[in-house]
Amino acid sequence: MQVDGMSGVAWKVDNGVFSIGQVSGDVLTFDLEGRIIFASLGGRSYRRTIMNRFLEISSAGGMRSIRELESSESEGVAEAVYRRLDEMAENAGLPDAHDTGLDWIGRRDWNWLSSDAMKLLEIYGGGIPVIPPDQYFALYVRYTRGCSWNRCSFCRLYTGISYAVGSAGNVISQVDSLRAVLGRGIYSRRSVFMGDANAINSSTVEVVKAIRALHESLGLPIYAFSDAFTTPRTKGEYDYRQMHSAGLERVYIGVESGNRNVLEILNKPMDLQIALNEMRQMKAAGISLGVIIMSGAGGRALAEEHVGDTSSFVAELPLGHGDVVYISPMVEYSNSPYYDTVMAENLGILSKDEKLIQALKLKDNIIRLWSDKNSRVPDFPVAPYLLAESIY
Repeated sequence: MQVDGMSGVAWKVDNGVFSIGQVSGDVLTFDLEGRIIFASLGGRSYRRTIMNRFLEISSAGGMRSIRELESSESEGVAEAVYRRLDEMAENAGLPDAHDTGLDWIGRRDWNWLSSDAMKLLEIYGGGIPVIPPDQYFALYVRYTRGCSWNRCSFCRLYTGISYAVGSAGNVISQVDSLRAVLGRGIYSRRSVFMGDANAINSSTVEVVKAIRALHESLGLPIYAFSDAFTTPRTKGEYDYRQMHSAGLERVYIGVESGNRNVLEILNKPMDLQIALNEMRQMKAAGISLGVIIMSGAGGRALAEEHVGDTSSFVAELPLGHGDVVYISPMVEYSNSPYYDTVMAENLGILSKDEKLIQALKLKDNIIRLWSDKNSRVPDFPVAPYLLAESIY
């Protein structure tokens, strides 16, 4: 880290990221091509996604709040960040930009960010539906497009996206294109997320080829989504062992609920025992788990059953270090079959505060029940998953 004693500005280049800031002041973070990553500016905090969407992140009363900015707001924040960067870089007396690899300072603006994002949008053939919270800094590679099921009553993430399966050749071609656009910015990526939904559910031979090709090309761990009702029909521990050997580190599974009535309303035809066996097989194969459950699923009428059965189900899982349980608040889209069912059956929609209370209850119950069953404190986190924040 380099610090200028007069201005109090500190800066460093580390792990593909350039950071500059002042003690108890503004802090700005960029990739090595000048893309904004994070900015704490004027007492406000922002995250920019690689597809040029800006999120304002705040916290009040222990509650984290996320707001996506309109385009005009995003432009204003971006320009303010670059102006502040120029000021701090000058005050810090940064060494010759060519020597530090920071020759882009003074040459980035909103128009450049927008143009850059359009190039990525073209490579991906459209926007990225969703990513897990710990994969914001992954290099997203589309192996499958859309969702093979795409009939969950509450989900709108893959609406209008025709399901398709790629190949190892497709993903390497995609990586080559991403390298060309991202340049040195690719060094800020910490992993590879192989999307879209349920990427591991196609032919095991082809999936393994794709995982191995990505791992060998980028030298990064591979992560992916799966489900617990279509994948178990075609995959077993041997398949998962092959995937893990090729480079697959973690699979994220949307369990949502451990209550059969709630699952029926969600239109997730999941046999809970089969789901449990699937995740045990993944763990036996060396793959870690990201288990996603929902607060608010089933509404007020089924709240008690949802909390009790979901906590009990998660307590049965062989979780440990490297695994994570995510609790995501239900989003009731008014034009979804789920919303229609909840209203027709008068199940009741939980408020934002009620969902938070239920999330805390789920967390407490999971930790207590898992501890009782395993005679030790969990060494895996139970963390929030805010859909509004999980954009790429």
